[in-house]
Amino acid sequence: MGLEDDKDMKRQLTEIQKAIAKARRTALEDQFLASIRALGVPEPHREVRFSQRRWRFDFAWPYFCLPDRPLCRLAVEIEGGIWIQGRHQRGGGFEEDCRKYNVASKCWHVLRFTGAMVKSMEAAQVTKEALGK
Repeated sequence: MGLEDDKDMKRQLTEIQKAIAKARRTALEDQFLASIRALGVPEPHREVRFSQRRWRFDFAWPYFCLPDRPLCRLAVEIEGGIWIQGRHQRGGGFEEDCRKYNVASKCWHVLRFTGAMVKSMEAAQVTKEALGK
């Protein structure tokens, strides 16, 4: 087995890891969506772009507004892969997320949840409370 075979194997492994992470993230997002529906939370928009940098939120309520909340746009991010050092926990990915959330904080109220928070219904309950429901 030569050097090219090693590189090809590593590339394939990386692609498999990305596919597994995406499947987990999608499953968590689907679970969050089912949870908020069960609690009667209004339907969110999905994959909402909010910046020139093409950043997106997993879920958003862009037209939500309460009189006592100056930041009246609510977004939810589901952070998967926190125990396996996923993209969001490694240096470059974490730094890029910091930039994303700093830009978002200018006009969005962003809630971030882990997979465990989604599975326990905590994420759905906190979202419901944030929406004043």
